Amino acid sequence: MEIKVGKYAGFCFGVDRALRMALDTPAGKGQVYTYGEIIHNRQAVEALQRKGIREIGDLTGLDREDCVILRAHGVGPDIHDALSASGVRIQDATCPYVAKIHDLVQKRARAGDFILIVGDPSHPEVEGILGWSGKNAAVLETAQEADFVDIPAKMPISTVAQTTFVPERY
Repeated sequence: MEIKVGKYAGFCFGVDRALRMALDTPAGKGQVYTYGEIIHNRQAVEALQRKGIREIGDLTGLDREDCVILRAHGVGPDIHDALSASGVRIQDATCPYVAKIHDLVQKRARAGDFILIVGDPSHPEVEGILGWSGKNAAVLETAQEADFVDIPAKMPISTVAQTTFVPERY
């Protein structure tokens, strides 16, 4: 039997980058953590755990000697600020495409736009994007939900999508 591997098999470059970053992060004197699941791949997360890299979802109890790697899906500014204030080492493994969305929504929100995010509202990437979007933002998972979004009159709208959201649904 012949097995052929597709040309694009494997992780996307953002996930591959995050995983390599985690594997290359020296422990130093403290513990190395990932904030949330660094990528959506149970085997990869378990491999990191075997190397002593633990997943956390709570920032309390961190030591200044610890290192926290931010997941490929990114996080909101509240997590960035809390980590900076704690004094731990931070490795930002946010996918560059996701980081570009963070920058865009932050700029457009500051310019006065209403931010519409198309994606799964419970996905960590969307939660992070929402954090950078300011107070005038909403998440839409379906076209029908657009009928229920309260956008102030004459407010410009900027729309972005979760990077893994199916284009046909967008």
